[in-house]
Amino acid sequence: MTRLRTEDISDISDDLDGYDICLSARTGRALLGIACHVAGVSEKEIGALISTTKVGIVPITSGKGIISGFTETVESIVKHLGFNTFITKSKDMAGIAEAVKQSDIIMSSDDNDFVAFNLDTRIVIHNTPSTALAYTAALSLMTGGLSGKKTLILGCGPVGKYAANASIKKGAVITLHDRDHNRSQLLADELKRSYDIQIKVEDDLNTALSENSFIIEATTSAGIITEKHILPETYICAPGVPCGLTTGAVNKIGDRFVHDTLQLGVAVMAITAVTSGIKNNQVEWSDN
Repeated sequence: MTRLRTEDISDISDDLDGYDICLSARTGRALLGIACHVAGVSEKEIGALISTTKVGIVPITSGKGIISGFTETVESIVKHLGFNTFITKSKDMAGIAEAVKQSDIIMSSDDNDFVAFNLDTRIVIHNTPSTALAYTAALSLMTGGLSGKKTLILGCGPVGKYAANASIKKGAVITLHDRDHNRSQLLADELKRSYDIQIKVEDDLNTALSENSFIIEATTSAGIITEKHILPETYICAPGVPCGLTTGAVNKIGDRFVHDTLQLGVAVMAITAVTSGIKNNQVEWSDN
């Protein structure tokens, strides 16, 4: 899990309505809609369930400690979806004990993981696969589907791994690129064994970007995609933090681009957690 900085999330809570408008214009779905799409439920189907579900957000101080504004930002996103939310008065284990007494779902993060616990179903939902599924869904919605489409998975770490799996399940023809050739090759070998298909590994970044119109940018490298890489047919969904596109590339690609630092992953975590008791297929990607 990438450790966010305060400046990465400082403005999120102030403009979630605007974020929804922008996301809807690009994908046809707002934040709740994309999360429900990933979970395989309709907004109407779970509206009442969301409104009666209480989510407790627990601050954790271990490791490098709390990122200023993180718990408040998570709470604002979950509340924006329609949940009844609160931040525990206590922190760490005392906060978890407090949340167990008052919540249906607990959300909490430390240096290594960010999870949602459904206390009724005893299912744990992790941020990494949730983020990967969210962005794969966003790319599919934005482009009219990935089936048969050449799709580049840029970055073969944990998010890239889940995005590659999800893209293959949507029928995409994927290419892998990572600055560490061994990591991309290991993922390619794993995918070949799982799906009995050939997976292309491209070591040259420029070639990878020029040969694939659909891109999931899941690196932690800033500014590796520049204006020259943006073609009229290029669509990019970028869960990577920091964003891998330069400012010029972002301006050039316009509405064919989705990126945020927290919102989509949190939304999918919350919706998957609340639907885990009614949809058996919700937990396929819940474990690291």
